[in-house]
Amino acid sequence: MLVGRVLHGVSEQPVAGAIVELAAIGLATRIDALGRFRLSGVPAGEHQVAARAIGYDRWAGALRFSGEDSLEVDILLGTALTKLATLRITAAAPDRLTALTLRDFEERRRTGLGRYLTKDYFEVNDDRSVGSLIAHRIAGLRHNMRSGMAESLFVASRGRKCSPNYVLNGVPNTMFFIGMLKPSQILGVEFHTAATVPAQYNMTQSQPCGTFVIWTK
Repeated sequence: MLVGRVLHGVSEQPVAGAIVELAAIGLATRIDALGRFRLSGVPAGEHQVAARAIGYDRWAGALRFSGEDSLEVDILLGTALTKLATLRITAAAPDRLTALTLRDFEERRRTGLGRYLTKDYFEVNDDRSVGSLIAHRIAGLRHNMRSGMAESLFVASRGRKCSPNYVLNGVPNTMFFIGMLKPSQILGVEFHTAATVPAQYNMTQSQPCGTFVIWTK
């Protein structure tokens, strides 16, 4: 089963009338008023998925299905006349490493796979914790706030708490706590399910709780 949402790539509002389809096996559906969709009966294996709407660029990508668990994705569409907005850099002269980081982050964001939060979002909410800001914008995450750096994020999966993996500045980090960071330190945050995690950040063969890829200044 494939479930998820189709959203405008800049505003992250539902794209009215969007259609999601697996044309090769004859499955298609239209999103509801909240941008959500559900496609049942998807066989195991890799399938080409597409999303389209009048006035928007068509999106297409290959997703792998297990045949047992549901796959959940958010598809971000850009308008046909304007491309997705790029991350605005306010620093006068960012160094080369930062520029490369932002370029790769934006390239993945344009694919529409995964969830992305930019530094602009964190900078205007600098009085809140990083964990609470992420949980507020990414559906399915729960935020647990304790004293000090014990703040954590988890996915509620089948009645139990499931902790995601973390990749910090391109390096897998098993000792990382979300409470270690302040909003002003964030360049960008990515959240990927097992279906959308980039190969270079695949820490394990199975990632039922997802992976955070966090970029800092």
